Amino acid sequence: MKVVSFSIFKGGTGKTTSTVNTAAALVKKGKKVLLVDLDQQASATRYLDLEPDQSPNLYDVFMGTKQASLAIRKTKSNIDVLASHVLLAAIEEALEPGDEFKLLEILNPLKTIYDFILVDTPPGKAMLAFNGLAAADLIVIPASAERMAVDGVADLINHVQRIM
Repeated sequence: MKVVSFSIFKGGTGKTTSTVNTAAALVKKGKKVLLVDLDQQASATRYLDLEPDQSPNLYDVFMGTKQASLAIRKTKSNIDVLASHVLLAAIEEALEPGDEFKLLEILNPLKTIYDFILVDTPPGKAMLAFNGLAAADLIVIPASAERMAVDGVADLINHVQRIM
């Protein structure tokens, strides 16, 4: 069982596309996959034909009103999803230093159910992005071969070293 975070602080690098396509490829190989959409823009949630405004969602889980196992939504593509919600922005504001492992605590009970948990992180140096990194066994950094992307990779590596 592996938790894989797709992360880089720069937006528009293909994090969501990489996360969703990796999930689809793993499901096609017979793996049980949970996709966690940590980005309040809910692109991965929408990509998988789920409505982000509906409950249950990841906001409910972070607020403690729903257990993660009861908030998982099924998709036609056999990818299970902890869907995003615009109110994750409020969670972002409420998280404080020391809360970097909140997502890890949420995901721990699910690890026996899935072969892979894939985390689509938001761009930027925010607490939800750090949660996605802290919960991960592996980190995939989608980046193109351009100066800003390469700088973003180095920046992310520096932050991961500080968290771990």
